[in-house]
Amino acid sequence: MAIPDCCSKLCSCPDNRLTGTVKDATAENAPMANVSVYLRDCQCERLTSTDETGSYVIEGICVKGGVARFEFPGYTSFLKDIENPQNDGEFVADGDMAPLVETSSSASVTSQ
Repeated sequence: MAIPDCCSKLCSCPDNRLTGTVKDATAENAPMANVSVYLRDCQCERLTSTDETGSYVIEGICVKGGVARFEFPGYTSFLKDIENPQNDGEFVADGDMAPLVETSSSASVTSQ
């Protein structure tokens, strides 16, 4: 994967891999396809999107101490700390997305 020009804070780490799964928090944790995956320090360009199982993989990117950002139309975007549970080159950021909550207008009706 080539690091986008607008992501000058990122470096290439050929042996590293960021993976994760995104699920719908309201649909019995159903996997969510086509969720856009960004890194907080690289908001200029989507790095990948989730597949039909809600999973994604980004190869060869340095993400230690990073934060992933997830977006999907009609859902609240969220940030997730990137973890390294085995203290190796395998990084993980999973999450559950919740639909946007519509707010009703506070219009009052006057009866005559």
